[in-house]
Amino acid sequence: MRVRLVAWTHDPLSLAIASARSCYSTKIVFPEDVTEDQKRRLSRELLASGHLTPFQHPTFVFALQNVSRHLVWSLLHSHPFYNSEQSSQRYNILRTPDVYIPPFRTEKSRKRFVDAVDASWRAYGDIMKLLYPSTLERASSIGKIKRLEQKPIQREAERKGAETARYVLPVAALTQLYHTVNGITLSRYVRWADRCDTPFEARLLVQAMRLAIEEFDPEFADVIFQREKSASRPGSRNMRDSDGDKFARQFDAKLDGKASKLTAYTPKDESEVEEWFREINGIPISKEEDMDGHLERVMGYEYPSFRSLLHVNYTFRKCISHSADSQEQRHREIDASRPLLYRTHTSKPDAVVPFDISSTPEARKAFDEIMKTLWETKETLIDAGEDPRDACYILPNATKVRYTESGNYLAMRTKWRLRTCFLAQREIYDASMQELEQVRKVHPRLAGHAAPNCVLNFRNGISGDRIEGPCPEGPRWCGVKVWLKFPKVKRIF
Repeated sequence: MRVRLVAWTHDPLSLAIASARSCYSTKIVFPEDVTEDQKRRLSRELLASGHLTPFQHPTFVFALQNVSRHLVWSLLHSHPFYNSEQSSQRYNILRTPDVYIPPFRTEKSRKRFVDAVDASWRAYGDIMKLLYPSTLERASSIGKIKRLEQKPIQREAERKGAETARYVLPVAALTQLYHTVNGITLSRYVRWADRCDTPFEARLLVQAMRLAIEEFDPEFADVIFQREKSASRPGSRNMRDSDGDKFARQFDAKLDGKASKLTAYTPKDESEVEEWFREINGIPISKEEDMDGHLERVMGYEYPSFRSLLHVNYTFRKCISHSADSQEQRHREIDASRPLLYRTHTSKPDAVVPFDISSTPEARKAFDEIMKTLWETKETLIDAGEDPRDACYILPNATKVRYTESGNYLAMRTKWRLRTCFLAQREIYDASMQELEQVRKVHPRLAGHAAPNCVLNFRNGISGDRIEGPCPEGPRWCGVKVWLKFPKVKRIF
C-alpha cells in the first residue's frame, strides 16, 4: 500500500477556525487573522460541541496505490462525501495476480489463499481466450460501421473479453485511485475502519493518511484525528444471527426474477409534480397547463424548476454483482443499505454470470469451476479458524450483493442517463433498463424523459454531422443508432 498526499488546502486549521469565527462576525474572518490561541482553543470547542461543518472546508487529495477493490467498496466508496478516479478493470487487462493478502493466522491459510488467487488469474486468461472469437466477430461488425482499421478492432475485442472475464477475479485485487475528502470525513474514517468488511487493511490506510497529513500540518492532524478513537477489532467472527444462505433465498424470492425490483414510489399520481412546479414558479391554478407541457418546461434545462422533481422517489430491491455495485456506488445521491459481505456470504457459489460467459459453453464451464474453487477456499479458511472478513477477500467480482436503494427522480435519472448507454457495463445496463421499464408503468411521462445521452440529444434537435450522430462519446460511440428506437433496442454485447 502506498499513500501520497498530492494536494491540500493551505493552512487547513486556520481556515476551519476562520470559517467558524465568521458565523459570529459581521465581516468575513480570513485565515491569516486567526491566532495560535484561537486555533488551539476553538478547534477543541468546535469538536466537543459537535459544530463540525468548519472542518469540511479543508480538503485533501490522496493518490492511493495498491489498495484492494474490496476496501474501496466497503469503506472509501460506502458514503457520499468523497470524489474518486479509479483504475478500471474494464479498460485495463490485468496480466499478473496483484492482490491484498490478509493477515492470516497460519502459513497454510496464506498458501491456500494465494493458490486460489493464482487459479482465478488463470481462469481470467482462459476465459478471455475462449470469448475472443465471439468478441472479435461483434467488434468487427461494429468496427465496419465505425470505419475502424483491424488493429483497433482487435484491441476492442480483447478489451471486451477482459471486461467480462474480470468477474472471476477476487475482490482482493489491487487498484489505484485518486481520492479526495474533507477533514471531517478523514476523522470519521478512523471509526468507520473498524466497522467495515476490511478493518485491518482499512486501519493501515487510515494510519497512512494520518501520517501523510502530519508531515505538512501536524497541528491539524492532531486536532482532526483525536476526535475519533479507534475501537479494538471486534473479536466475534461468526455472528450467531447471520445465515447468508437463508437470507439469500428469502431475499431472492421477493425479486420475482429481476435484478432490480421497484418496491415503493411517490407520488402515486404524476400530476403532483405539476403542483410542485407551480409552487416554484408562482403559477396559480387558474393558469393550469397540461402535465406534459409542464414536464417539457421542467426538463428544458430550467434549473430551479428541477426542484419539483426532488419529491419524486423510487425504492428498488436489488441483487447485482460486487463488480456492478462498485459502479452503482458512484451514484452518491442514491442511498443504499449495502450489506456486510462477511455476514451475508453464502456457503455455496452465489454469483452473477455475465452475458458473454452464459452464451459460451466452454467459458461457462471454466467460470463454474473457478467459482467452486473460490467458494471452497473461503469456506476452508473459515473452518480453519480464519476471520470471515479475511476469508471473503477471495470471493470474486461476480459475488452477488443484495440490498435496497432509494433515490429521487433527479438522482435516478442521472444514473439511467449514463447506465442505459450501450457503453455501460452490461449488467448494470440490464438492471437500469429493468428499473426504467417498471417506472414506465407507474410514471410513464416521467420515465419518457429518462434515456441515454444520445437519445436526449436527438430529442432536443442535436443530430450531429458525424458518423456517431448525437452521441456525445465521439470515437467511443457504441456503433448502434440507439436514439432511433430507444427503449425498444436490443443489445447484443
